[in-house]
Amino acid sequence: MKIALLTALLLTAATLGATPAHANAGEWMCVPNQKVPLRVVDGDIECASANGRDCLWDACPGTDTAPRVWTPKVPLRKLACGADHAAKYQGATGYDTEAHWCKQACDGTASCAATWRCLPGVKTPLRLWKGDLQCASRDGRNCLWDVCSGEAAKTTLWTGKDTLTPLTCGADHKAKHGTTGYDTPQHWCDVGCKNVAGCVAKR
Repeated sequence: MKIALLTALLLTAATLGATPAHANAGEWMCVPNQKVPLRVVDGDIECASANGRDCLWDACPGTDTAPRVWTPKVPLRKLACGADHAAKYQGATGYDTEAHWCKQACDGTASCAATWRCLPGVKTPLRLWKGDLQCASRDGRNCLWDVCSGEAAKTTLWTGKDTLTPLTCGADHKAKHGTTGYDTPQHWCDVGCKNVAGCVAKR
């Protein structure tokens, strides 16, 4: 079972042990096929860790059929995929290795910002970035249209190799196009936000 079920359950802010508080932090969860508790913090996957370098492996059984909240019994320290992981593991973000827990968790979690997705009803790749949707863009103003099919009820990963300067819904979109995107029915910001858990559009 893919861990896409994680998406809808990583939204409640939490302050746990020695881990710093974050406005966009989700609850720690045990999820199917993972033996370590995970959460999303500011768009990055984080594993529960007591020392900031090693995940608490086997803290979850890996046999759960649905996500469940995990409560830490020891103070925790940050071990997040992306820049934090790269600083501790010779430049490797975790997202850059197919079999790594970072990559596997991110691919199954819509609120993970390291992965672009083609979502139903939208023909440009999207990702969630600190609560707002972004579209893939080369110039920060125009989305890459028609690289996604927009097929109903089908979400797929997008792995384009373009060098991107994303366009962000909300304040960034309003500064460049006069509207937030969220405030326009059927706009890609509006449609995409309804399909991504964790999108906190300021309407």
